[in-house]
Amino acid sequence: PLPLAMFSMACAVSCLAAAASEGPSDQVRARRAAVDELAHSTAPAAGARLFVYLSDEDPYTRGAAAEQLGRKKAPGALGALATALGSEDQNTRWGAIDGLAELGDKRAVPALISLLNHADKTTRWKTAVALGRLGDKRAVDGLSGALGDKYAPVRYAAAEALGGIGGAKAAEALRACRSDADAKLRALCQEISRAEAHGRK
Repeated sequence: PLPLAMFSMACAVSCLAAAASEGPSDQVRARRAAVDELAHSTAPAAGARLFVYLSDEDPYTRGAAAEQLGRKKAPGALGALATALGSEDQNTRWGAIDGLAELGDKRAVPALISLLNHADKTTRWKTAVALGRLGDKRAVDGLSGALGDKYAPVRYAAAEALGGIGGAKAAEALRACRSDADAKLRALCQEISRAEAHGRK
C-alpha cells in the first residue's frame, strides 16, 4: 500500500484532474455569458458595465471584457486597456491588444510598440496586427524591427502593417526584406511593394 502522504498527494492530483475535466463552473459560465450579452447589447450603459469584468477571476472573462470595451468605445476604455497590456495573464493582455485595435485611439500606439519585444509570440503577433490597424507612422521603426522576429506570423503581420501604414520609411523596410531568407516573407514584401507602386500610378 502507498504511504499516507503519497496516497493523499495522489488523491489531490486526481481531484484536480477531475475538476479540470469538468470545465468552468456554473458561476464562471454565467459571467462569460454576461460579457457576451453586454457585447451584443445596444444599451448605452452596456460598455460601462464591462469594466467590472476586467478584474474577474476567470482569465477568459477578463480577455473578452477587454476586447469588448474597445469595441464599445466605452469612455475610460483607453486607460483601462493600456493598464491591462501589462497583465501577466495572456488572455487579459491579448484581449487588451484587440480592444485597443477596436478602440482606434492612436494614443495607445506607444504602449503597443513596447509589446513588439514581448517574450510571448502571440502577444507580438497581435500587437503587429493592432499597430497595422491603427496606421500610425510612429510604429514604423518597431514594425521594421519585427520583420526579423523569430516567429514567422509576427514577420508577416509586420510586413502587412507596414504596407498599410505606408510612407518612405515603411517602403524602405519592405524593400530590404525582399532579400530575406524567408521565402514567404520575400514574396509578401514584393507583393506589398508592387501594390503600393501600382497605387501611386
